[in-house]
Amino acid sequence: MNVCDQQEASLQALQVMLRFTASLFRRPLTADACAYLAALELEEDDYLCQVSSCRQGLTTLSDRCADPEALTQTSVEFHRLFVGPHHVPCPPWGSIYLDEGRLFGPTSLEVARLYARHGFAIPEGKSEPSDHIAYELSFLAELLALAESTDDAIAQRDATAEARQFLDQFVIPWFPLFAESVRTEDRDGLYRGLVEVTDGLLQLTTEVLEERPASSAN
Repeated sequence: MNVCDQQEASLQALQVMLRFTASLFRRPLTADACAYLAALELEEDDYLCQVSSCRQGLTTLSDRCADPEALTQTSVEFHRLFVGPHHVPCPPWGSIYLDEGRLFGPTSLEVARLYARHGFAIPEGKSEPSDHIAYELSFLAELLALAESTDDAIAQRDATAEARQFLDQFVIPWFPLFAESVRTEDRDGLYRGLVEVTDGLLQLTTEVLEERPASSAN
């Protein structure tokens, strides 16, 4: 496999896993996702296992999902950590961390405008802040898909630059704070594994984007 083929394969793998992790942050664990993770077999040379946090996180998810009670127990913890109904110990919205605790703050509005420019719509519409971690990961996957889908060199560079800017401006600044709150608060274990996987995916995404041309200046 040549360098270009390796980069495209990396982009595709990242898109799939970013969307998958996004789904786990947005809804309680489903039976299908649980079965997939329980049966997961990791190889040392797997692309996603290049980063230790990703490998360790996937192992944690697989081990946790092997428990027959995982669906019920993780659902309780999902709602406690991310939904409420009262205190939410691990708020999953960027504005909480970047805009002094404000939901629908300036960060959320900027992210919403960026989504609209690319035709990316969140299922809940305006009732949910756009800077939920699940939506940001999904949108990042869309930008990676855009960078991969065109044969036009200038369009590729523009898409790569936009993905890098989105990652640097709207994800990296707050994700470590969110992840640390999950590591501290999670009583179940599955969501500690999930933030480790996500941390690894963000590292790999950063590396892939740095390897690609990032501007179309001429």
